[in-house]
Amino acid sequence: MTAGTLLSAILLAAAFSDILTRRIPNWMTGLLALAFVPVAVFLDLSLVEFGWHLAAGFIALVAGFGLHALRWVGGGDVKLFAGAALWLGWPDLLPLFVLTSVAGGILAVFFLFFQRLRSSPQFLILQPWIGSGALKKGMPYGVAIAVAGIWISQTSLTLI
Repeated sequence: MTAGTLLSAILLAAAFSDILTRRIPNWMTGLLALAFVPVAVFLDLSLVEFGWHLAAGFIALVAGFGLHALRWVGGGDVKLFAGAALWLGWPDLLPLFVLTSVAGGILAVFFLFFQRLRSSPQFLILQPWIGSGALKKGMPYGVAIAVAGIWISQTSLTLI
């Protein structure tokens, strides 16, 4: 299993949790952060490289706190983005932000369409999962973060 595969698995689990419950559990984001340490040791990162990864995660976390204060994203989204930034590191921080924004925009369009569609009586009658978290308000932005993180981790030539 490669480091990119492990990162992808954790991001996918967080995205599915966000879709179903509109929450990303702290244990998932904690696992994402803690799992980076043995991976960094296994990949034989120098202290300087490790420091740049920490800096990328920290900058993402601080910026995310600002977005959370504005109520643009949830707390789980902030921690998930910071964890992905920690894994991907400094060179991929800007691409992670841009791809997350693009994926989030596409997701927003989908959810606006879905919100309109779900108010249709025919739609409500035909959906057996009507009571699930899939119909809760709010957009599962963890999906956009996961898409961007997985894309970068599978295509980047840096860490993973």
